[in-house]
Amino acid sequence: GDGGMKSGSCRNRGQSQALNSKSSSLLLQNYFPSFPVQIDSCKEHSTSLAEMVGTCYKAAGNKMPNFLAVNFYM
Repeated sequence: GDGGMKSGSCRNRGQSQALNSKSSSLLLQNYFPSFPVQIDSCKEHSTSLAEMVGTCYKAAGNKMPNFLAVNFYM
């Protein structure tokens, strides 16, 4: 696989438009920081998820994601 998520960095998929493109209104953010473990999902998706959303918000030209994809939702 690839290098995965890196704290403080929001990468753009090569086949997608630039994150800060004004021509697209839909922004999906994936958040899969580790192997999916349901018992740890609440702890895993609290502070670090909020930090990653903030990082990608800036990288996307101050756009919030329309959808967040996570390992587990409880």
